[in-house]
Amino acid sequence: MGNKTFVYLSFHKDTNSEMDFFEVILDGKARLLIRHIAEIIPSNYNVALSEGRKKDRIVMKETYYLQKDKEEPVFIDKKGKSIQLAFSDKAKELSEFIKKEKIVFKEKDGLVSLLKYYNSIN
Repeated sequence: MGNKTFVYLSFHKDTNSEMDFFEVILDGKARLLIRHIAEIIPSNYNVALSEGRKKDRIVMKETYYLQKDKEEPVFIDKKGKSIQLAFSDKAKELSEFIKKEKIVFKEKDGLVSLLKYYNSIN
């Protein structure tokens, strides 16, 4: 897979503990991880109307996680509340950085710059 690094880690999904591979995007005291998920979307073909998709589709999805101090990875929600909880030790500095840089928690570049900043002040 090129120069990509993957790690096999335990994490919580809903109330269950699971294991999966994560791609390491940024390494350091705090790591940015991506969990790649293949989702099958079933066909929706209607024979009577001869309409719809005849074949199933596979859609690749990425979900972002952060891992602090080799703890269990934490899912990054779209509003960033999980980041603020995980990094409560530097909450004020990170909050200022997020506002100043206009970080969007759904975008990889914003998350990378935020975690680089956190790693630099630790």
